[in-house]
Amino acid sequence: MAKAIAHSYGKDAVSVYRIAGDTLFACEARVIVRGEAFEESYTEGDNSMVVATDSMKNFLHAMGHEYEGDTLEGFVELFVRDCEDSRCSSRARCRRRCVQSSFRMETI
Repeated sequence: MAKAIAHSYGKDAVSVYRIAGDTLFACEARVIVRGEAFEESYTEGDNSMVVATDSMKNFLHAMGHEYEGDTLEGFVELFVRDCEDSRCSSRARCRRRCVQSSFRMETI
């Protein structure tokens, strides 16, 4: 039987934008899940623990919609809390990365 040496997958470069009044919040996010819980998806074709990467992207967009603040730290706090409440968090490690995008306001 094949033995996987790395059990991870995820979604990278997800753009999240939120406009609140005159404030634009924007960031690029990544989520990677890893753990032996995913080995059977590689070796046996059992995808019961796998979350589709487009669902990860949709989750990030939903977090952007739910988030009411305008700081990267606040968004990451919400993201981490909800990610840890997900169905696979007890059997997998979730690695997250967010980088805030900056914009300059221009008067037209």
